Amino acid sequence: MESIYGEQAGYLPVIEQELKKYLEKLLEDKEENAETGERRKLYEHLSSRIKGEESMRQKCEKRGLPLTPHLALREIRDAITFRASFPADNGESEARK
Repeated sequence: MESIYGEQAGYLPVIEQELKKYLEKLLEDKEENAETGERRKLYEHLSSRIKGEESMRQKCEKRGLPLTPHLALREIRDAITFRASFPADNGESEARK
């Protein structure tokens, strides 16, 4: 069976990894640690996934869309998703005292 993502299927993992690297960079502290020179992550966990073939087909069918790569990638906007979790206290409580 042909991929619901068509010819673009091979690009999805590349796009996922590039966007994840971009988000990791975006979500790091802008100031370096004076001792280590490293930047602190402002998030606890960052995960990503590519929607599975069958799940994408089901979503297209649920919306009454033909099973085409164009519609799967243009009309349904979550072929690749990211989730970030942030600490409950990122030091703001100290600043409020």
